[in-house]
Amino acid sequence: MPDPTEELARVRDDADVLLQQSTAAEQAVGPVTAHDPTGEITVRLDPRGRLRDVTVGFAWDRRLEPSELSGAVIGAFAAAATVRMERYADGLSAVADAPAPPPRPDHVGPEVIADLRRRFEEGPGQSDAAAAAALEQVLREAREGLEEADRILEQHATAEHSGRSRSGRVRARVSAGGELLDLEFDQRWLPQAHPANLGREITEAVRIATHRAQQEGVTALLRASTLARLAREALPPGGFEDLQHTVPYDPEEQA
Repeated sequence: MPDPTEELARVRDDADVLLQQSTAAEQAVGPVTAHDPTGEITVRLDPRGRLRDVTVGFAWDRRLEPSELSGAVIGAFAAAATVRMERYADGLSAVADAPAPPPRPDHVGPEVIADLRRRFEEGPGQSDAAAAAALEQVLREAREGLEEADRILEQHATAEHSGRSRSGRVRARVSAGGELLDLEFDQRWLPQAHPANLGREITEAVRIATHRAQQEGVTALLRASTLARLAREALPPGGFEDLQHTVPYDPEEQA
């Protein structure tokens, strides 16, 4: 019977190689800048695809009707996302053509696995076969937990999230994946808004909405009861509670 701990180690190593390749492809993307067709709306994304800022040109209200501003910003976002995906695909192709990197040492996994193995093997009356069977059960539960998490995240993927700028003058609505779906403006403020303030408030609203979408994704994943139970058992005391804490939104984080 194959040693379940060796299977865990192989899965971990394969996952680490894929993570290194994905990270390398993402790093090759770099920051992205895109515009709407009028050139008055500019969207900048950082190398990780997060919104850096939205800028609005001084002639926007001569090139666009107020009712067209939301669509122009959404179009610039879509253009930036397209450029980023094209660069990412090129990066993945380059990574695929290069030799695969070796898996990095795992400073936590082996200790957790070894401790888990000792716990089973040192149990009263545990034979090698019984210990292996118990570890196999853990692996089976982990696979089931991942399937459960996939189902939960699939449900979360259809959700939408909104955020307002600090003044409340701009409201953004995004998908669970961070795609900008809609922008609403205070119509009394919009006609006289300075373009710099307009861009800043759009940026704030989109960042806040995107942050909420990300938080909901983490919360949804942690609702996966099987994975949550396994995490509580595998992590050191307090580790699971730490995992549930997300970094609070900082409007200056990406400024």
